[in-house]
This record gives sequence, C-alpha cells and structure tokens, in this order.
Amino acid sequence: MALSWIFPRVFTPPAPITADGAYAYFDGNLLHYDVERAPDKYVSKFIFKAGNKYTGNGRSSTATPPYHYHVYQDEHFEVVSGTMGYLVNGKQGILHKGESLKSPAGDRHTIWCPANAKEDLEVLVTTSGPGGPG
Repeated sequence: MALSWIFPRVFTPPAPITADGAYAYFDGNLLHYDVERAPDKYVSKFIFKAGNKYTGNGRSSTATPPYHYHVYQDEHFEVVSGTMGYLVNGKQGILHKGESLKSPAGDRHTIWCPANAKEDLEVLVTTSGPGGPG
C-alpha cells in the first residue's frame, strides 16, 4: 500500500481460544463465538461479563464497539440473556432477554453491557447482506 509508511500496521496478537472455541478478550471477560458463516450471513455470539471494567461498565467500557455503520450489511441483535444497551441513529435504549433490534445498512449503531447489569450480556449478532467493504 502506498501510504503504509504513514500508517504502519500495528501487530495485534491473536486472541486466546477457550476450550469451548471462544475467542477470549480482556482476560476472558469478553467471549466471541463463531456460530455460522455463509456467503451472505455471519452469526456470532458475544458474552460481555457484567460488572467488569472492560466489558460491563456501560457505554464507556473498553469492549464497547465504536459508534459505526455498515455500507452494505444489516445487523440484527438478539439478547439471549442479560441486558443490552444500544444507541441507533442517536436513539438510546435497553433490551432484555428475548428482545431484539435490527440495524439496517447505513444506520449508525453500537451496543454495550449496562454498568448496572446484574447478569452477563449474551447476544447473538447476525450480519447479513451483500458482500463488499463496510
């Protein structure tokens, strides 16, 4: 890449993998499981440890994804257990076990485990739509 000398790649070591196949981040306080991979869909499961400074400290947690959008893909969030905070196009809310949220392509969004959560957040995230960057 022509600008690689301005923006060098930073080496990020791979995340350790747990005995049950999860990628473990932040000393195992954020677990990421690959559930399904298909050409037009990717399903993953995340478990955010409640009360942890990296994963359970509300929107300011280190593990909170940045507020972002996808150019081509829709994203669907289904809360399996716990409570999930979210921000979609400037509207903030809370989802509980069994509730879900869809963020169509172009919608700005992020999710997190609320600071006052008593239970770990387990969420299924499905990204679907045509391929392409974003």
